[in-house]
Amino acid sequence: MRSSALVRVGIMLLLSSSASAQGKLPRPTAGTGLHHVVNSFEFEIDAPLARAAPLFGPEGERKWAGKTWDPKFIYSTQPRDVEGAVFTVKQAGRNPLWINTVFDLADGRMQYVATTPGSMVTIVDVRLFPEGLKTRARVNYTRTALSPDTAAHIVLLGSADARSGPEWQAAIETALRTEASNGTEP
Repeated sequence: MRSSALVRVGIMLLLSSSASAQGKLPRPTAGTGLHHVVNSFEFEIDAPLARAAPLFGPEGERKWAGKTWDPKFIYSTQPRDVEGAVFTVKQAGRNPLWINTVFDLADGRMQYVATTPGSMVTIVDVRLFPEGLKTRARVNYTRTALSPDTAAHIVLLGSADARSGPEWQAAIETALRTEASNGTEP
């Protein structure tokens, strides 16, 4: 119940911040030139849920997502992976605002809502499923263009999202091996 309320509040805040940047709410009706793209991918992680899940928080993701993933936390004031965290990440010249709307390590569920005002809203939904000593990850990306200028960009991002599974899997597996060899496993 709390998670869905956080999602609704997050989306309302993000849309109002985007509306402020544009002066009005986008109208997602036919013929506007706006796009809404949904893609997902799955992959397997060679680690149990308790070890894999922490890697899907904004701070945990630093271990595998590359140098461009550098969240700057607005809330909480300390970089921590918690439900309700608000942060920004400079990406490709943009500075989207992210809200962690669901962060449940035990159930393997994480969700983020991000917006680049006047450009796009993104929802990233991660579900992890324990499979013995391994974990299956399912990642859903939902992207909505907030202006006709970003519609083509949304389509390209959606296409890239759908092919991201092998890249995420390789990066996470490398991070897990590095942790194990350094003796820093979570």
